[in-house]
Amino acid sequence: MALNWKGIVLYGLGIALLALVGNILRLYLLVKHYQPEGFTLALGGIFLVLGMFMANVMKKTSDQDVPEIQPMGSNTLDSFAEKQGLSVTEKAILELLITGLSNAEIADKRHVSENTVKTHLSNIYSKTGVGSRAKLISLLRA
Repeated sequence: MALNWKGIVLYGLGIALLALVGNILRLYLLVKHYQPEGFTLALGGIFLVLGMFMANVMKKTSDQDVPEIQPMGSNTLDSFAEKQGLSVTEKAILELLITGLSNAEIADKRHVSENTVKTHLSNIYSKTGVGSRAKLISLLRA
């Protein structure tokens, strides 16, 4: 997933601005001899609203960035694996990979370690001549 740097920077600036305003208000309220609990409650409410707002903004942008992964037909995958010289295990790993599973999830399903999955993926990349998961999926879709 691509990071939304603009949203992250805006969120950070918002927090910094709120912290600055909070410190100014704290100093003002201390001078006026108010109870700090009310100030803390108000500031907590402001941060809660800001957090909910930013979570909603970042969720909307991240949903737009993630393409939907469609599983390939088994005939297409079989012919691709055979053409690329993939082993049975590598083909099984590839099947799970194209459904969008992470390395850890593939390891759980195959009952192997995550490092074993990484080794198989490295072999698949080497045999297919690609250097990343995205390029491999792109090659499969072509």
